[in-house]
Amino acid sequence: MAQDASLASLNGSALVGLLKQLSLFDASVAAPSFADGMSRWLGWTEAGALFAALHGGLEPAPAGTKVLDAAKAAQAVSRLQAVFEQSIRDEPLLRGGQKPAGLRALPASAAVLRLDDSDVAPYRQRYAAIQQNMDMALDGLRSQLRASLAHRGGVSARLAALDAVMAQVAGAHERQLLSMMPLLVERHFDRLRSAAARSEAAVEEARWGVVFRQDMQRLLHAELALRLMPLQGLLEALQHPEQHTDERRKEEQSSGV
Repeated sequence: MAQDASLASLNGSALVGLLKQLSLFDASVAAPSFADGMSRWLGWTEAGALFAALHGGLEPAPAGTKVLDAAKAAQAVSRLQAVFEQSIRDEPLLRGGQKPAGLRALPASAAVLRLDDSDVAPYRQRYAAIQQNMDMALDGLRSQLRASLAHRGGVSARLAALDAVMAQVAGAHERQLLSMMPLLVERHFDRLRSAAARSEAAVEEARWGVVFRQDMQRLLHAELALRLMPLQGLLEALQHPEQHTDERRKEEQSSGV
């Protein structure tokens, strides 16, 4: 189906592997290559921006932008990752208890955060809210890492400029694909509940809600890992600038520059 075909462009991630495991992804759909996906996403404007990034650099960061060295950048990425992993583990809708600090509360008009297997709406809404939290926090840190890389100039600045273009082009499509996740969570909820209703085993009827909440946590962890990939790439460039300089030098020598 169309949703499954679209999600194929995220092929290779732990998230897609989990979706396949939960039968929420059609593994028979051939995943397009990265080059094929980019050719569909890149118009003339985006291609021009990509060319400029490869041959130029990133525009200077706004005044006051904090530049991080490799050690502080690593701490910032690890800290943010730990915050979200803990928040997912302690999510009150999935475990009960109070809302953990650091997560945006749902609007008052939304469903109350409580353990309830009779209605999927609270789970779908909370998944979307956590996605928004991740999107805002990780995008902010990604911009800071990019500015820190661009501050070094040279090859590092080109890498930062390339990431800026990729965030603009590929990021929009990734967000569109990930916006399907709450709907897939709802599909999984309905499927497990229906299967339990058809089961004659009382234990199955009692357990399906537990299984669903565990699966939702697994999906959130896998999505977090996917969203962290660009930050980890920028961090690696900050930690090993000499590697990228050597690679660029080899390219220039092979091209006769």
